[in-house]
Amino acid sequence: HQQTCTARKSAVEAGVAAVLGEEEADMFLSIIMVGRHDNTQYCQAPADACLDRMRASLSVLLQLLQRHQLSMTTEILLVEWNPCYANGKAQEGACDEREQGYLSLEQIVRQLVEPPAGSASVRILYVSEEVHDSLYNPYDFDLMEFIGKNVAARRARGSFLLFANPDDVWSEALVARIADRSRGLRDDVVYATFRGNVHEHIPVALGASALSFQRFVAANSESTEFHPLSIAHVAGHWRRAACHVGDSEEEPMRSDKYGFFHDSAAGDFLLMSRHIATSIHGYPEIPTNIMIDGTAIHAAAAHGFGQLIFAGDCVIFHQPHPRSYNTKGSMISLQTYEALAQQLLDVKQLANRRPENVTLREGHTRIEESLEWHRYNDKNWGLAHLDIPQVILSPV
Repeated sequence: HQQTCTARKSAVEAGVAAVLGEEEADMFLSIIMVGRHDNTQYCQAPADACLDRMRASLSVLLQLLQRHQLSMTTEILLVEWNPCYANGKAQEGACDEREQGYLSLEQIVRQLVEPPAGSASVRILYVSEEVHDSLYNPYDFDLMEFIGKNVAARRARGSFLLFANPDDVWSEALVARIADRSRGLRDDVVYATFRGNVHEHIPVALGASALSFQRFVAANSESTEFHPLSIAHVAGHWRRAACHVGDSEEEPMRSDKYGFFHDSAAGDFLLMSRHIATSIHGYPEIPTNIMIDGTAIHAAAAHGFGQLIFAGDCVIFHQPHPRSYNTKGSMISLQTYEALAQQLLDVKQLANRRPENVTLREGHTRIEESLEWHRYNDKNWGLAHLDIPQVILSPV
């Protein structure tokens, strides 16, 4: 990939990303994603395709935020986890050596993404190989997506946190709804949406723009609203959030039973208040990348919060890609996930909160080995005890 657009003109500030308390928000919205350039199937089938997906996703997002007057009150946090350009192991299949090397997230944003004038700031948080190697990781993942999202959540400045992925393209209606302060967002509700599918790889050529990406998605995608994806979706339990002005909004879904919450593809779009994220201690930091997105929804429900689903035009569209070994296969089955979700609901406000008196079982060498997964995170969730470097790209 060669640079095909003008490099982003930015003021760059490096330092440590401060951990912020629940009352310290000074922005409306923090959009949180984890990503990197690597050599997994996800990124290299076809070659460097993940760069195209990230370019389309971020270019459209920055344009929509600017168009709907969210740029000055929104930040995008990109978490760079154990990146290949700085990885000393050259792990086969993920960060193996290649002649052309790997780009950093800062290079990707500077060289490949063309922001509009007055676009939102982008903060890049760096989780090093050394930090990664220090974590409990019995299944040997080299990227821990949901701990990464928690890292950003603890350091985000927004009153609302939106957990997303850099391979989705958002609809204009969805961003317009988030921006509509007259209707606002509820701080006691977790919002999800339906994830449509883009049928083909979005062409990224010289002169490609956010508008051309949007046009391609509109002509080559379909919604999944009428193709049931979760138990709640199949059973019709999900409750609709208003999308357009004049739409009615249902009462949020609240339940203590598994099967009443729409949890399909929640890692691609999960919007909640800072208060909810703090109450549930973020995503459970259990040692897998499989189905963790849905556990956050059930932890929130256990703490008494509701769920609403954006639908109709207020959706996202997922760009096609093969699965990486970081998310393919599973050491957690659907049955295990369902049981974990119900355990979270059963313990109510203890969900995802580690017992203070937890002790190691005989023969175990790490505290994590003795933890119950439905009460996993402690006060340092999101690596709050560590200094996490950051770079801030603020357009000038």
